[in-house]
Amino acid sequence: MAPDETPPVWGLGSLTVMSKSHAVRAFTCALEAPITPGVRVLNAAATRSWVADPVADILRNGWGNDVDLSHFEQSGHAYDLRL
Repeated sequence: MAPDETPPVWGLGSLTVMSKSHAVRAFTCALEAPITPGVRVLNAAATRSWVADPVADILRNGWGNDVDLSHFEQSGHAYDLRL
C-alpha cells in the first residue's frame, strides 16, 4: 500500500500497489456488505497501473515473449492494470 500522494516509481511490483484511499474503500465495502455464508472474494485491483513506462514494456522486460501482451499494445491500453 502506498500513500495517496506518492505513487511508487519502480517496476513490476508497482503494478499491483494500491493507494490508502482505495484500500480503505475496498475494506469498507467488504465490511458493509450483507453477511453471507461462505468465502468472500474481494478484487481490489486498480484500473490503471502506477508506472512511468508502458505495462507491456515492463512485463516483456521480465517475462520476454512468453506472455501475450497484445491488450496493452492497443491504443489507450498502455497503462491498464489487467493481469
